Amino acid sequence: GCPSTSDIAYNCNADLQSWEKKWSPGKKEFCCERTGAACKPYDCQEGLSNAEHGWSESKILWCCDKEGLGCPTTTTVQYDCIAGAGNWKNAWSEGKKSFCCNGGGAVCDPYDCTAGIPNGWSSDKQHWCCKHKDLGCTTTDGPTAFDCTAG
Repeated sequence: GCPSTSDIAYNCNADLQSWEKKWSPGKKEFCCERTGAACKPYDCQEGLSNAEHGWSESKILWCCDKEGLGCPTTTTVQYDCIAGAGNWKNAWSEGKKSFCCNGGGAVCDPYDCTAGIPNGWSSDKQHWCCKHKDLGCTTTDGPTAFDCTAG
């Protein structure tokens, strides 16, 4: 009959540096069981969902290099939405305005509703601040002002 894997002798030193790619599954199993060579030091599926915080640095390096799993990821932000925020209208490019004002975390209001007094604001600013910030409202263009002393 055909010999089983345990009956076949393999040279466990041949191509040891590249065992993951060059050795057959039978040779990997034989050499790992008999000599401890070519054994995976880590189960890269175990704890994969929390690899960044739950794995040792050596496991991360090994699994990433050998199996492409658990590799550290870096997230790059397209723009720094804090830098220049005080003068965003004039300082930011259109691309940065679009990114930061539409989900990038910056507040890009067209008016500073805390600056000046409402009587000195333009009607556009007064209307916008009333509608969006509930500031500078008059009884005709926004929430009704109540007389707290009236019964």
